[in-house]
Amino acid sequence: MSDEAEARTYIDGTAGASARREYERRLAKDEDKIREKWGNGRLGKIAVALSDERQSTDA
Repeated sequence: MSDEAEARTYIDGTAGASARREYERRLAKDEDKIREKWGNGRLGKIAVALSDERQSTDA
């Protein structure tokens, strides 16, 4: 990708895309932590489903 095309990507991006990526990154990190504690089986899935988002992720 040329420098000009890369620069256009940042300019022509979608509003809030960076915030969305950061939200998804934090959410995935939190879910991974829960799965690490409870496992990847049925119990882990239930724990992820029942857990609330942390305030820093929700904000």
